[in-house]
Amino acid sequence: MNDDTPLIAFTIAARNFIPYATSLHRSLVEHHPGVQFFLGLCDVRDGFDEAALGYDLIDLAMLRDTRIWAMAERYNATEFCTAIKPWLFLHLMARYPGHRICYLDPDIWVLSPMQEMLDALADGAEAVLTPHLLAPSVDPAHMPDQTMLRYGAYNLGFLALRDGPGTQRLMRWWADRLETQCVIDRPNGLF
Repeated sequence: MNDDTPLIAFTIAARNFIPYATSLHRSLVEHHPGVQFFLGLCDVRDGFDEAALGYDLIDLAMLRDTRIWAMAERYNATEFCTAIKPWLFLHLMARYPGHRICYLDPDIWVLSPMQEMLDALADGAEAVLTPHLLAPSVDPAHMPDQTMLRYGAYNLGFLALRDGPGTQRLMRWWADRLETQCVIDRPNGLF
């Protein structure tokens, strides 16, 4: 990977979250001026002024996978926005081979350059994740093991990948799983 390649970043949202995505975009551009930003729109592409956004949309039809439509009917909005994440990564990897691609939840505000992420990817990391905990909790009441099992070890409101065969294979595997298993079912330990 060439470190000069622009950072590709995206978020996923329905139309009601476009103001959040726009705020994310503005904060990201402030600290990464060359970023190419996309909104994966998991909703109908009307009812707003696309030209005024200042970034590009990727709608569901652009993902070119018929499984998406069944998922849109099966999942609630939160599940669906999460479930299409690997498809967006694969779409952007095909469009921008060899680039660094970063997903951020639309309600994130970037406060400084994400240099640690860029350095990790430049040093050969294929993925950069955000763990929920950085060290074992001294107080089990603070983060009981059952809570970790329900919510996962990592917070996927952020995920950065370096495009390559390994990350593409991982995204295809993840997409296959999320086709039917991206559910919020806390009583059964799934989130």
